[in-house]
Amino acid sequence: MFNGTGIQAPVLQTAPQMPSPSSEAEQQKSLMKMSPPDNNSSFRNRDSWSRYWALQPDHSLPGTFDAGYGQAISSFWQGIAQRLPDTASVLDLATGNGPLPRLLLHWRPDLSIDGIDAAQIAPTWLPPNKAALPRFHSHISCEALPFSNASFDLVTSQYGIEYSDLNRSLAEVARTLRADGIFAAVIHSSGSRIVDVGRDEIAHVRLLTAPGGAVEQVRKMAKLMPAASTSEGRRQLDASPSARSTRDEFNNAMTQVRAAATVAIAPDLLFEFLRWVPQVLALAGNEPDATSALHECQRHQLQLEDAGERYDALLKAAMSTTQQAQLASYLATFDLHLEGVSDLKQDGHLLGIAISARRR
Repeated sequence: MFNGTGIQAPVLQTAPQMPSPSSEAEQQKSLMKMSPPDNNSSFRNRDSWSRYWALQPDHSLPGTFDAGYGQAISSFWQGIAQRLPDTASVLDLATGNGPLPRLLLHWRPDLSIDGIDAAQIAPTWLPPNKAALPRFHSHISCEALPFSNASFDLVTSQYGIEYSDLNRSLAEVARTLRADGIFAAVIHSSGSRIVDVGRDEIAHVRLLTAPGGAVEQVRKMAKLMPAASTSEGRRQLDASPSARSTRDEFNNAMTQVRAAATVAIAPDLLFEFLRWVPQVLALAGNEPDATSALHECQRHQLQLEDAGERYDALLKAAMSTTQQAQLASYLATFDLHLEGVSDLKQDGHLLGIAISARRR
């Protein structure tokens, strides 16, 4: 039966040993493979991030970390911050909404920080007392930094530089670092829990956004909700084979989503979707033509596709153990001398690799 709302609310259920590189030519070849193509995909990814940062999340992984990124990552950056001279200048690459500058200023309010990102960014948080406001620069790539030679005491990247063309971005890091300056980065590892979550999320996005998928079924159901708001309309819907088929397809889609959520490593996206569905159907039932609800379906579809775009880029950027080893050795090509590399773990799960090097 079609009822007043059309549907009941869903029931929600230490440093690794680095292998020696083969040859400089092979290192460069491998690193070049990690360089993203300069095509429309790059622009889509940039625009996806711009829309994401406009929502003002703390950082790119809000379902995984709080604003402080957890003990393992926070401790690494605190150690880096403590090594800097007074009033040191810092450049944060792929800064997003500036979670790393915010963290660094918590410990070192004397720092002068610039942050760049290829996306449109406009962080709204305020620094702690006595700390200078960081300078954020949108539509700037790691491969072409608009800063003079030897401008910074520290260049940082947190889940960022590995998305870039490393041959060009590392050259820019070396160029903008002062003598004895530090390059420090936390990079995605292909064996990390974050990558596992990314694979899960991509599968969920496909389940929801595919032709005939759950979002499309919500859209079709929303078109019936104005009629379902009256007793006569519900009688007509119950008598319509087409309406009954739409209802059955919708219910089957919701069953698939709930089933996927029960076995997911990271079901947050699916649970969010299941909470959203009764809201958008209720919205559809309160207007004569479901226009606002259909616009909301379109917005949610784009939001999901953006998430899929970002997770796909993450999986492509994540470095294998071999690539991590080659990166550590390749730093020397730019006169960046490796100081340390270590696994970052939380609750027994690998989060990524921390690496630091000093400019000679």
